[in-house]
Amino acid sequence: MPHFVTAADRERLQALLEEGEELLWVGKPEPTGLMGWSRLCFWGGGSYVLLMSLMGCYFIFSHTPQAAALLCGILLLFLLLPGLALCLVPPLLTRQQTRRWLYALTRRRALVLRHDTLRDWPLTPHMVQDYTPGACGSIVFSYKPSWLFKNKPRVLEEGFLHCREAGEALEQLERLLAGRARPLMAPPAARARMQQVFRDAQAMRLAAARGQHVLTLLLLLIAAGCLGMSLWWRGQPEYLIRGMALILALSAGFISAARLRTAARGRQLLARQRQSKS
Repeated sequence: MPHFVTAADRERLQALLEEGEELLWVGKPEPTGLMGWSRLCFWGGGSYVLLMSLMGCYFIFSHTPQAAALLCGILLLFLLLPGLALCLVPPLLTRQQTRRWLYALTRRRALVLRHDTLRDWPLTPHMVQDYTPGACGSIVFSYKPSWLFKNKPRVLEEGFLHCREAGEALEQLERLLAGRARPLMAPPAARARMQQVFRDAQAMRLAAARGQHVLTLLLLLIAAGCLGMSLWWRGQPEYLIRGMALILALSAGFISAARLRTAARGRQLLARQRQSKS
């Protein structure tokens, strides 16, 4: 099986250890393609393929001549190729590459060997950021920033990911760190308070941002325009255009309504702050 650790795997890790280090635990991930950037590529490419397919179906069925339908089919094929490549190639490459990944624990650090790149974390209390139990569990030690999701830096995990022996590795970490491997958990009331403070800060930041009214107005105009387009196409047979316009109108209207509500709450909080300071 691909996840079994062989003697050659142990030799690869042993060559990277420092003097006096001893391997306490070695594991391998289950080969999977949906990890890290490949997961983002899969969903992005899949969304692109779905959109191009819907547009292609509309153009093919709206042109009755066979020549026009054939031309649309050829054009659709060329438009789908980049999306299919983005959707399939990175996950397949990641699946092939994960077969050579190795996880290890010593008394000094946790190690992840990817191809020929070594990533390690010194053993410190509360070093486990997240743990997912299960047949292929994961132990997360850190997160990589993502330029695609700047507001969600916790998208790309690093650690012992998709590993059958993740529970065993966590038990080993707990023994090495005297039961302090996992992060400290605040009481539920304190966590709820922290979430509320975070939401209030976001609301005040939105209310104080320059140009936020312009963006909200633009979204409202887009919603009104798309709604008018869907109503205008009501008597026409092009259901796809009508449906897409209606979906865009609802999406833009929902986003603009949420922004208006958040900005209104932010203005109230800013006014309270000014009153308390005065």
